[in-house]
Amino acid sequence: IVFDSSFNFLVALMLLFKFGTIFSLLPEFLYGRIAGYLSGDQIEPVSALTMIISFLCYLLMILAPKSKSEINNSLRIYGALGFIPYFLVPDLEIIVRLGISFQYLLIPYLLLTYKKKKQSLFTTFPLILFFSYKFNSSFNAFIEYLY
Repeated sequence: IVFDSSFNFLVALMLLFKFGTIFSLLPEFLYGRIAGYLSGDQIEPVSALTMIISFLCYLLMILAPKSKSEINNSLRIYGALGFIPYFLVPDLEIIVRLGISFQYLLIPYLLLTYKKKKQSLFTTFPLILFFSYKFNSSFNAFIEYLY
């Protein structure tokens, strides 16, 4: 096994989680969310609208025409994985939140494919709608948190 710097970083990050040190580095609102996850309390349920939108985005990403670029295809498929927890296990918020990291792969995918007409209808337009909905939802949650 070859140990490179990314492996060492991952080991260090896991040790920070194991000993709880990483929690002291987080802002208080993130620490509160993680404490809720660790205690088993569900903080907020996934709405029915989010489940439907996620399922439609997943289907569109999977059924979208393949690109000539292998990178675009990989970003699309791995990004589609981020939608699965929203409709398969919506009651486990921690798993749903872990799916978000896969959705971030769709941002470079959007930037690489937005000019391609073949993929605009299947992926670009639905993803813009999805990210607009998520941004609006997150912004409203942040405003509610402040009040």
